[in-house]
Amino acid sequence: MKGLIKRNLLIFFKDKATAFFSLFGALIVLVLYIFFLGDLVAQDVAHLGDQAKPFVFAWVFSGMISITSFTATFAAFASMVSDKMYKTEKDFVSSPLPRMQITFSYWISAIVVGTVMSIAILIFSLIYLAILGMEAYSFVTILEILGLILLSTISNTAVLLVLSMFINSVNTFSAFTAIFSASLGFFSGTYVQIGVLSSFMQWVVKVMPVSHSAGLFRKVMLKSFFEGKAFEGAPPSVIESARKSLGVDFYFGNNIFPVWASILILIVVFIIFITIAVLLRMRKKKN
Repeated sequence: MKGLIKRNLLIFFKDKATAFFSLFGALIVLVLYIFFLGDLVAQDVAHLGDQAKPFVFAWVFSGMISITSFTATFAAFASMVSDKMYKTEKDFVSSPLPRMQITFSYWISAIVVGTVMSIAILIFSLIYLAILGMEAYSFVTILEILGLILLSTISNTAVLLVLSMFINSVNTFSAFTAIFSASLGFFSGTYVQIGVLSSFMQWVVKVMPVSHSAGLFRKVMLKSFFEGKAFEGAPPSVIESARKSLGVDFYFGNNIFPVWASILILIVVFIIFITIAVLLRMRKKKN
């Protein structure tokens, strides 16, 4: 299985176009905020002074990392679809390696790809925020972000493994990739602040696992702002409103959705979809 994992990783990283476009959804967000929306949003938090722009882009990057943990992992499954389309998978099946291990070699490869690409976005974000004059995150905060990257990637890959098992055409796969790249910025509450959406659309965003992933990243990456000088002396109602509008905290009714519940959602999503993947593979084996 190690050989298959290595093969899948080499296929992905040798194809520079695939690697680049796996970040397309995140890059759309970055371009929008650097050239169009960044200054507008910064004006809304102008009271933060010289911390306004770092605050806005810390929020942007938290969404970008969440998006990348999804789009990059999905791009990694291209080799799985390609192998099915060109019948390469049959060569693997005829080998002594069990079908289950073949399937999970794609899944593990996708986890590695998603983690590496998300960390690449994290490194870029740290450099960019430093240029904007933001104080560096603590070592503990970096570890928390890395932990969330791993959790989000593992959860996302389980969902995408199941989806990829139903896709048999590279063209169909490319279409899904384009749809996800364009829409995840919205469903993660990154293209626009959740607070400006209608009540119904806010509800739609809140039930998406990717939005809970983004919310967890925001909690960690914006913590130093909310607890530091940026919001020092601000009334609790102002802080609460900002956290709610930016999708840092989710409310269902008057109740705030706790951190542990968002983490639990990602874990449950993983368990459900990895179980479905196992059952699908077992069913195919019987047939």
